[in-house]
Amino acid sequence: MKMTRPLPLLFWTACVTLLLALAPAPALGADSKPPEKMAFQGFLTDQNGVARGQSSPTNVVVTFRLYKTATAAANQAVWSEQQTVTVDKGHFSVVLGDGVLQSGSATFSTHFSGNDTDAGRYLGVTVSGETEISPRIQFFTAPYASLARYATELVGTSGSSVLKVTTDRAGINLPGAPTTTLDVGGIVTATGLDVNGTTTLDGTTTVAGSLRVTGNNVLELGSGVAGKEGSAGKIGYGTFTTGVLDIVGAGTTGSTRAVKIWAESGTTFTGPISATALNGDGSALTGVAKLGANTFTGQQDIQNHLRIGELASSGSTAGWGEALIFSGAPPLSSNADNSDPLWLARYNTAANSSELRMVIGDDPGTAGDRFVVGTMQGNGNFSQSATWSPRFSVDARGFVGVGTTEPRVPLEVRSFANVTINDFAYYARTLNPGTLNPFNPNLYLVPPFYQTATGVSSGTTDYSIIAERRIAATEFNAYSDARIKQVVAPSDPKQDLENILRLRPTHYRMLDVVTEG
Repeated sequence: MKMTRPLPLLFWTACVTLLLALAPAPALGADSKPPEKMAFQGFLTDQNGVARGQSSPTNVVVTFRLYKTATAAANQAVWSEQQTVTVDKGHFSVVLGDGVLQSGSATFSTHFSGNDTDAGRYLGVTVSGETEISPRIQFFTAPYASLARYATELVGTSGSSVLKVTTDRAGINLPGAPTTTLDVGGIVTATGLDVNGTTTLDGTTTVAGSLRVTGNNVLELGSGVAGKEGSAGKIGYGTFTTGVLDIVGAGTTGSTRAVKIWAESGTTFTGPISATALNGDGSALTGVAKLGANTFTGQQDIQNHLRIGELASSGSTAGWGEALIFSGAPPLSSNADNSDPLWLARYNTAANSSELRMVIGDDPGTAGDRFVVGTMQGNGNFSQSATWSPRFSVDARGFVGVGTTEPRVPLEVRSFANVTINDFAYYARTLNPGTLNPFNPNLYLVPPFYQTATGVSSGTTDYSIIAERRIAATEFNAYSDARIKQVVAPSDPKQDLENILRLRPTHYRMLDVVTEG
């Protein structure tokens, strides 16, 4: 069997075009989805050159294969299908794409695209039970159709240019040639836009979906503005600072860049704010620290140092610093809250001489205003309902109380601790009542006298005051001499009686009489 080569494609194209021109037909617009098929005609003979279907039309099964090269194996075909072909006196006509698909895509045109089409495409024809007809048929373009590969302009139905292409630029809906790589004269609508590199948009751009800037690239505002600092107006993810969104203000230098936010209804930050400086007095701010007066309505947590007042310049001498004021009601300049000032402040008495002054009222002659240190029973949280236990106090009179908030004297201690002290010296002085004369109760056998005891001892007892050095006083009164006595041994009644019997009574008369004394 053999098949003669079909007539040149150019010839068949000319014939078809002529028939279409002569036949009356309605005008049709361009089809946006042309059929994915191709007409093919041929002349089929047997091995002796005799046309098949000579006496009557005959049907044969034919496999059509499309190859990239003239010598590719059958299993390397990019497309193949099988058809039952009617041959009449050697002639047959088929539509490639109407058969049973064997391999490749049903979208026939996709097999004629790609970077490897320069070598062409080859059609192989195989009658069932026979070998493929050789040589394969190579497809070529019609002369004017070759221009479609290098088209420079696409004209719409109105006759105006829709797409213009120059050497390295493309323009859409432009009256003239494009001036940029992609120059669009009108509105661009896209479900997605992926831009790599620099993009310049002139005019208004509306984004109805997401606008993504990949990686550490930036969205630059004010590009091309004369004198703009290089990074000014840029917004980028981790562009200048790792892990944060960088927003660079407008400006001509790195020290003059600025951002202004117009948000009359408020601005909300879900995290902390860090700033190198805050300018202005902040008179309209609430709940944040500012220059000038501040009012806080909630709890404020300070995670670092709290400085009150500004750093004084060198050479400053006496004077007050800023105060930490405990006030129940504004203004700070009044004492309307319970009428008593309570505040802490630094006072410089002279150069390099400072005091921390605490003011606990304005009535120095009374005990009503006082500074008290104590404990609150509980878990350590600030709870004003917990049990308050005062430990130390200083009142407006200057009286100090330990274990009491109402000292009766300049220093009153109402607490003690059980302490062991070794090798302490003691001095005890007690009044001996003497011995009366049993026969004359107005006379003493032994008159009253003071007796003293001294020594060194050790022991554990309750103490209220322990001093490392001497205690000086013009007078010292003790409620009980037990504080300064040491019991050596219990008394022996028998021995005591013997000691009394050894005493020799003596009668005497006082030298001083009333007239003399």
